[in-house]
Amino acid sequence: MKKNQLIKQTINLIYNHSFKIVSYSSSCIRPTFLLLLMLVLGTQLLLAQQNIATTGIGAIWQDIPDADFYGDVTKTTNVAINDSDISTGISLSDVSDYNNSQAAGITWATAQNGITGVKFYNGTTTDILNENGVFSAGIKLQSSTDGVTWSDVNGWAIAPAYPYDVTASDQIYTFTGATLNNIKGIRVTGKLRSVYFTSWSIKVKEVEVFTGNGEVTPVNLISFDAKVIGNKAKINWSTALEINNKYFELEKSTNGINFSLIAKVPAKGSNSSYTIDDVAPANGVNYYRLTQYDLNGDFKNLGIRQLNFGLSNSEISVYPIPNNGDLYIDLNNFGAKLVKVSISNLNGKIVYSQDLLTTLNKNKYKLNLKQKPNPGIYMLQITAPGLYKTYKVVFQ
Repeated sequence: MKKNQLIKQTINLIYNHSFKIVSYSSSCIRPTFLLLLMLVLGTQLLLAQQNIATTGIGAIWQDIPDADFYGDVTKTTNVAINDSDISTGISLSDVSDYNNSQAAGITWATAQNGITGVKFYNGTTTDILNENGVFSAGIKLQSSTDGVTWSDVNGWAIAPAYPYDVTASDQIYTFTGATLNNIKGIRVTGKLRSVYFTSWSIKVKEVEVFTGNGEVTPVNLISFDAKVIGNKAKINWSTALEINNKYFELEKSTNGINFSLIAKVPAKGSNSSYTIDDVAPANGVNYYRLTQYDLNGDFKNLGIRQLNFGLSNSEISVYPIPNNGDLYIDLNNFGAKLVKVSISNLNGKIVYSQDLLTTLNKNKYKLNLKQKPNPGIYMLQITAPGLYKTYKVVFQ
């Protein structure tokens, strides 16, 4: 339910109810109604929340050098950051130095006061193999009192926790903390995935900056968790307040991007608990996404939980060992997921790396070694969500 609709209905309720709690003298009815109305309007003021990002100038900062991390030398104006349109976004590429940081945010000509929250809308990530479109490390909130120099906003929390992988696609992350005053700039920064100076990106749909103490939401979620119980997943959530809530949808994914529906759960009302069992989880990592739908068609993503059902050593084979340059890997029962393979010498230097996107119908993969490593002993690492394995290989 929209906040204004809720307030209107509450005022009507108070007006009608006021006739029952006072005498039928109009001189009594009017003061009582006005007093209660003032209480409602006071509550509205407490609940009011305003996005002030649209009053400023959207900007991006690309390739911020670590040595000059708090500088403003790479600022570029971009209205897409604060145009209130989350259907489209922009891509910030790390084009010159793989160890630099990227940022998106807002600046104002005059100082802003009473800032209590910032929302960061991560864009759509379609490059599953390379995990393009998400921060790889170090996401943080920064503020500026002059729009030029920046400092970290300490003590603010981000919810949900940023996953630093493809599950950040199309998700909203909220920073909250102690009220900020005399602010001329707010931006979200972080580092990008980097391999051998390759260009990566962070996709941004919107950055919103709020003043006030929050607003009425259809569902006040108390908890949302997922647990491994034997060979099944048990997903639980509970609510404190439900206003015009119609139903929940619980979905599952093995890659964090493509979700399928497990259950559509009708709303029970305030102070309710819900439980769903996934009796057929996939081997490896399973992602569970919970979405709430309002009576008027609005919906809100309530978060993603992750469970790992594990993979045994027998499901991975590396051969032949020793070998002359043709190296194979068998990955059985992996499903569809991204598997990273690297080979390093005994000094830790990586001499080869490859990303494999496994499928349900294929389990044998040949590594594309363009040049056979020098004869000797090497370590082969295989990593995937919830999995890290190391094997010793010998090249002749």
